[in-house]
Amino acid sequence: MSGVGLFYFDPFYTAIIAVAVFCVGLCLGSFSSAIAYRAVREESWIVTGFGDNKSAARSKCPHCQHQLGFYDLIPVISWVLMAGKCRYCKASISIRYPVLELLAAFLLTGYYFYTGYSQNIILNGLFVVSIPFSLALIAAKFEKGRKLPFSLWFMGLLSMCGMVVLCIF
Repeated sequence: MSGVGLFYFDPFYTAIIAVAVFCVGLCLGSFSSAIAYRAVREESWIVTGFGDNKSAARSKCPHCQHQLGFYDLIPVISWVLMAGKCRYCKASISIRYPVLELLAAFLLTGYYFYTGYSQNIILNGLFVVSIPFSLALIAAKFEKGRKLPFSLWFMGLLSMCGMVVLCIF
């Protein structure tokens, strides 16, 4: 096995890592969709409220505004188990969300198979999948003639620099 490691060529080990990377990709896709949704509406994805009423920005149903629990936010699985409807008001949830989550998961898994295992796969996933994915979704949702905020341009520049660094090392 020439010093590469005992588990490097083990198909079972590779499959376990691939499933883990796929799950992380689902989460990054979900995160990217949430950021895109909030950025287009000029909502913070970090905090809500002002002054003493600040709290962490939490996901909510766009129809009934009910704050979603963690069990409502499991990528793809929650959408399937709830039959594409809000648990609280029964309004339809677009199939776009699980499709985007799956797309991000396949992109990150493909990146894993292309580059091989690295302890930095999650960090690389942020630069390779999540940030560019978010920017593309946001740009696609922006109306013609409306400018993207500076913070998004900065994130795009940071992402591009990160990808260049990853390619060098």
